[in-house]
Amino acid sequence: MGIFTAHGRIRHYGRDRGRNAWSGALRVRHLHTATTLIQHETPHELLGRVMSSLMSLVAGSQVISMFVAGPVAEKVGIPNLYYGSAALLGIIGVVGYLKIPKAQKANTATAA
Repeated sequence: MGIFTAHGRIRHYGRDRGRNAWSGALRVRHLHTATTLIQHETPHELLGRVMSSLMSLVAGSQVISMFVAGPVAEKVGIPNLYYGSAALLGIIGVVGYLKIPKAQKANTATAA
């Protein structure tokens, strides 16, 4: 949001603030869903370790991404940085979809 005000786009301040809030809300939604799935699949005895490791990875990846995004944006441009990020996110989603085991359907047929 600071970029928009620094470049004199103060007239779009409300719009940019709304977009940032919406982006944050969607990010929380995805993190909440991932956390719920991880908690469901993790044994109770390991839950604390797994969740603390997850939060450490999330925090660490945010710091690393800040250091990487600046130089990459200078070299390839901001729109291409976003397109590349979207492509990587799509690849991660496809790999995750293919790697996560499918839930077994309950056998409703009973032997008579």
